[in-house]
Amino acid sequence: SLYINDAIQLFSNQIEEKSLRTTIQINDSLMFSCDESHLNAILRNLISNSVKFSSVGGMITLRNELVNENVQIIVRDEGIGIPEDISSSIFDYNTYKKREGTSGEQGTGLGLLIVKELVESNHGIISCLSTPGEFTEFIISFPAIND
Repeated sequence: SLYINDAIQLFSNQIEEKSLRTTIQINDSLMFSCDESHLNAILRNLISNSVKFSSVGGMITLRNELVNENVQIIVRDEGIGIPEDISSSIFDYNTYKKREGTSGEQGTGLGLLIVKELVESNHGIISCLSTPGEFTEFIISFPAIND
């Protein structure tokens, strides 16, 4: 949860400007293996996107859980969501698209491609659920380490 708190702190100005609420539900006893700098970059990127695409007053939730011997880290926002025509290609180098944030924030469109690379280089899987106008949820899954 140290990395999550650091990443939240990094975006505290934008979080404050948009009056966003954050909820962190992290069970520190769930263990997995991942390069620390990679995990840091993954979380910073996903939290940055959540902030960028959240509506004023929205909620960003970060939680983890154990599912089928995998530790899942979930980053969820109640923002503008991802339209269906984009959602199928958000992790695809050949078709990625730039989108403006809810306050006109600019992006390169490369963040999620980098996140996917980092997750997969650490034997993880990333997926996304989204309903336009309601929420977006990124789920990162790494094999759990049992004590």
